[in-house]
Amino acid sequence: MKSGSVNIDMLDEFVYLAETLSFKRTADHFYLSKSVVSRHMSALEEQLGVRLFERDNRGTRLTDAGRAFYPQAKRILNDWAMALDAVCDA
Repeated sequence: MKSGSVNIDMLDEFVYLAETLSFKRTADHFYLSKSVVSRHMSALEEQLGVRLFERDNRGTRLTDAGRAFYPQAKRILNDWAMALDAVCDA
């Protein structure tokens, strides 16, 4: 893993992409272009030092590393949402 920051938006995009396996649907959902989502996922893969997705003419699939990372990323997003709720309720 390389030093640097992974932001919560990239994790959110990763989780959505992992669930839909569609760069177009992910881009549309976050009001981004497909190329921006692709760059974000490439940056995330670079930060982690692993490939999260296999991309080819047959479509997009999670790699073993992507399948391992998905539940952890989803938990981080859930924890983040709970933290925001706690602050807003204080």
